[in-house]
Amino acid sequence: MITINRPELKWVEAEGAEFAIREERFEDVIQLMQTDIESEWAFSARAFVARIQDWKGVGFPNGEPAPCDPETKSALFGKRPGLLNQIAEAYLKEQDEALKNSEPSQDGQLKPDPTST
Repeated sequence: MITINRPELKWVEAEGAEFAIREERFEDVIQLMQTDIESEWAFSARAFVARIQDWKGVGFPNGEPAPCDPETKSALFGKRPGLLNQIAEAYLKEQDEALKNSEPSQDGQLKPDPTST
């Protein structure tokens, strides 16, 4: 039997806002491969932006919360491209920590992942 984990969202913080990132899916890669040939960085950035599913602390000047949709994502990261790097770095740091916690111990047994239930 092949088993897989259900996709889950990981919340990360950057510049006082929180962003929910879903795990990468096969469809993400295939969809982007079908687009025009572009730089590796742009490909990776677009793929990562597509994985942002929700956010907290992102809003319009009038105080209204901004929806986490493609148009708003484009506006946000178009004005603040460095923010995307901060979010990606926070996400990768959490992934590295989770991996460290799941590596085999000296007795060969896997350590339990504290984030999974």
